[in-house]
Amino acid sequence: MQSSRPSYTQRNLNCEYLMFLVGAIFVGFIVAWVFPVQYAMMADHAPKAAGSAMGFLLMLVFLGSVPAAPLEGWLIQAAGGWSTSSGYIVGFVVAAAAAVVAMLLQLFTKDASAVVKRHRTAASDVSA
Repeated sequence: MQSSRPSYTQRNLNCEYLMFLVGAIFVGFIVAWVFPVQYAMMADHAPKAAGSAMGFLLMLVFLGSVPAAPLEGWLIQAAGGWSTSSGYIVGFVVAAAAAVVAMLLQLFTKDASAVVKRHRTAASDVSA
């Protein structure tokens, strides 16, 4: 008589698939919110060279992700390995902390176009 309950391996695969699906949806929402804002900022700050500015932004984003994958793998391995949830938790916590730091840096970055306008206004006041 065969049991109708799924095997331990099948339950693990279902759980891992669910974790992957939730993570992918979460990352998709974050990327969907961040990238359009970054593109708009680039277009506002460099209207005459918007294409070059966006290309430079994308280059920096992808160059920043090159060391991230091996670092994340090393963190997972150092925190318990690939077969335990503690390794993944440490990896995701470090990635979330990096995202929060990036968000805070972006919030406190001065608006370059406002600085340029202020300098132009000051220069026109001096010449007038």
